[in-house]
Amino acid sequence: MEGTRSTSCAERMRRHPPRLLPCGMMTHSVAEEKKPDPEKAAWRPAGSSPLMVEQLKTAAASVKSAVEMHYFGSGANPTASLDGLHLCQMVRDAGPSMTLKVFDAEGDKDECQRQGVLFFPATLLNGLNSGGLRLLGAFTGWELRILSEAILLAAGAGTGLSARTAQTICSLQRPLALKVFVSPESEFCVRPALLALRMAALSGHIGAEIVNSADFPVMSERYRVENTPRTVANDTVMFDGAPGEAHFMELVMGALVPQGGIYR
Repeated sequence: MEGTRSTSCAERMRRHPPRLLPCGMMTHSVAEEKKPDPEKAAWRPAGSSPLMVEQLKTAAASVKSAVEMHYFGSGANPTASLDGLHLCQMVRDAGPSMTLKVFDAEGDKDECQRQGVLFFPATLLNGLNSGGLRLLGAFTGWELRILSEAILLAAGAGTGLSARTAQTICSLQRPLALKVFVSPESEFCVRPALLALRMAALSGHIGAEIVNSADFPVMSERYRVENTPRTVANDTVMFDGAPGEAHFMELVMGALVPQGGIYR
């Protein structure tokens, strides 16, 4: 990768504007400009209907509070990284309050470590959300509905969770890490993904990672993902399916209770 670490960010941006290298790897420490790229105007995520794409653009356009997307790509996974980058650029171009910064796995190792990014591609959403909102992989299909909701949550939209659920979440004092493995062709995956994101938006003790299982076969094997959706809480509680809010809460909160204990 070109560029030196001693060069200021502003000077580096002037010398090396955002671009894609031929191999599909991204330039490092790149703060994306707000100017739309006409070459990408007709780009659409594979397997996504025009309606899903328009709903995503509408969600981005409706955002009033600033939302910053941090996108991490890798030349080791160029196809998914480029698709994910194009998706983030499309969202940025659709929303006046959306900004995008792009980082590379090799060129920005310090930034990856600082933000705890271990898997690529990854999109982090930062706004008014209290906890971490992360999307791993190149989202398409029904996953666009998940991304739309994540953007709105980062902008401070209401979670729609019940008062009892919200009170329980806000009273948490221990960390709760949620992973939800999803697939683009399954509408069934939307509910648990949204529940995890809504919980994370409310509490700084909760982090939600929504994982496109097809892009991470090794991780999927580790968590024994045979069908989606699969939810993992603190690497100890795992369950499949799309339970309702109350049942979902009971299951994931069980990860905070010693074995044999009772959650109330």
